[in-house]
Amino acid sequence: MRSPDTDAAVQRWLLVYNCVHIGLGNCLSLLAPELQVDALDLAGFQRDIEHYGPKIAEYDLVIVGSPFLAEGQLDLKQARRVRALPFVNFDAYHPDMSHFLDGNGKLMDGPMGGYLSKIIVAAYMQGLPRSQVAALFDGRRYQQFGYFDVWEPARETLLREFAAAGCDLREFFPSWSAPGAFMHAGFHPAMRMIHDLAIVLLESERVAWRHSPALPPDNMLSGPVFPVYEEIAEHLSIPGSYLFKLPNCYRFLDLEQFINASWTMLEQQSPASVRPDDRHVESYRQVVASL
Repeated sequence: MRSPDTDAAVQRWLLVYNCVHIGLGNCLSLLAPELQVDALDLAGFQRDIEHYGPKIAEYDLVIVGSPFLAEGQLDLKQARRVRALPFVNFDAYHPDMSHFLDGNGKLMDGPMGGYLSKIIVAAYMQGLPRSQVAALFDGRRYQQFGYFDVWEPARETLLREFAAAGCDLREFFPSWSAPGAFMHAGFHPAMRMIHDLAIVLLESERVAWRHSPALPPDNMLSGPVFPVYEEIAEHLSIPGSYLFKLPNCYRFLDLEQFINASWTMLEQQSPASVRPDDRHVESYRQVVASL
């Protein structure tokens, strides 16, 4: 890996990001030990606002997740410099996964936390019997749902959003996808992807970095891990499964167990009140129309 020609003075950075903040902060510290990085999520920042608020002006750089800035959830008027960074969002491995909202606009919580299956929700909403749902997890159906057509749009969106933020990740992308899925679920990238993002971020800020043969522990693995369905994995030439790793523990549900647990949760909801989040409206409609 390359290093910039010029070294930067010791800097203090504040990273306010989503759940990737731990891995990204650890990678930045590992690659550039002279850099002091305080990394936390939005809830942590707001919880400790009395500590961080008065110190904002002491940081050389405040890096904030773009959605947080767009929603105006942070008061950064005292910051020397603020840089927006998109969240990592790549759903080509998990096109069936979505967030859903209940009648009160609250994120619905199922066996995989906030990650639900479009197929299962659509089947429930359309009144299909639970016994018929497992048969919908099939390559022919995935073709109808458009699940095989997500890769290129997802890739270009990911690369374009980060390039617009001054982080060109294009040269790294092939190495992430070669060994298998580089996303665990939703906004949860594998550590190899976070590590390369840290490199690009450091280079864009002209901070010298040193190659490390080790990666920090992948804390994302403690959360939910959505499987790459076998037929989708075959289409992408990677390993696949139908084992759903539960959040905050090391246990799997197989497909039937995942359907049953999701169905039990859905039975507590009024079908008319359930809706997908804004990012998945069109893809969910395609699933519904194809049942």
